[in-house]
Amino acid sequence: DLNLRYQYKGFFVEAFSQSLEQFTWGYNFIEGERWALDAVALEQHSELSKDESKDLRGYKKRDADFMAGIRTTGYYGNYIVQLHALTDISDTHDGQVYSLKMARHWQYKNWNFHAIQSESYRTRKVVDYYFSVEPEDASEKFPEFHAAAGFTHTTEIGATYPLSQKWVFRGLLRHIELDSQWTGSPIILSKSGDMLVASFSYVF
Repeated sequence: DLNLRYQYKGFFVEAFSQSLEQFTWGYNFIEGERWALDAVALEQHSELSKDESKDLRGYKKRDADFMAGIRTTGYYGNYIVQLHALTDISDTHDGQVYSLKMARHWQYKNWNFHAIQSESYRTRKVVDYYFSVEPEDASEKFPEFHAAAGFTHTTEIGATYPLSQKWVFRGLLRHIELDSQWTGSPIILSKSGDMLVASFSYVF
């Protein structure tokens, strides 16, 4: 579990293992009191292959992508609004992802609570590459399927509590809803999923 941010002049790298974007390279153009504008690059979709999961034996390998674009973040009191506009630069699928996140945090004594609502739109090229099965690759286990563009909805609530000057407890509950049309894909087992995370972090 790694959480860090390092910035040198305008260049930065972020690694937040519990966030929706885990590892990000970027350059900050504007950093004001109310909003920031960054150019960012990150892996948005992981590899899908039998090497990653034995359940994918017989499924044609899908490579991980690498996407780049603009990230705009606005700060309004206890609220944060963030927009990503990303396009594939790895020649994996040549698609785009657009996401809007709205977050709020509350302070109660030493507890810091947060809530995040995220809406992400993936273009047809993205979901077709990862979720579709072409006729020439179809089998009894993975029947033919064609995916169209659609949305992913994510809701998260969490809390942070400092146990000492160096140790911090973090916990979160995340719920993800996929576009209902994608559930026909043979590699998608469920329309929704939940993740519960609890961690103890050492702060340098």
